Amino acid sequence: MKRRNEFVVGLSVLIAVAVVIGGAIWLSETDLGNPDIIQTVRIREIGGLGVGAPVALRGVKVGRVNAIRLADNDWVEIDLKIREDVGIPTRPVAIVASGSLFGEWLVTVVDLDGAPQDPELRARLTEARVPGGDPWPGATLPDIGQLTQQASRIAGDIGLITNRVSGALD
Repeated sequence: MKRRNEFVVGLSVLIAVAVVIGGAIWLSETDLGNPDIIQTVRIREIGGLGVGAPVALRGVKVGRVNAIRLADNDWVEIDLKIREDVGIPTRPVAIVASGSLFGEWLVTVVDLDGAPQDPELRARLTEARVPGGDPWPGATLPDIGQLTQQASRIAGDIGLITNRVSGALD
């Protein structure tokens, strides 16, 4: 009877260890079948982006942010861990943007021709480009907090102008 109890306890411990290891692999989203590539992005600021944030291509999650570090001359470098089987655009750029109203940030990989036509964004992408194509250039879109703050300033300016026009007509 004692031997049987030892066997059951040992088997339970082995199963518990296997469950913990399997859970850790699953939670880290490690894909054991497909190798990943690490691609570096050069950018001036990252907003609220953090390690582990999703990387998307045409709206589909294809990887995650592996590392973020400061680089020379006030640049930031972001290492993206992307599945190797993904078709990367011919002239890739990375756009960092707020992914939701709840503070989630993500990196979207697009072709330079498919990037937003905003002149300021295009200027930041051009500034981040390094001859030779490595690392990829990147830019950050403003988040909803920055847009709301700007809208508040505009509303305040309109209110001030309205008060002045009203005072002039009185």
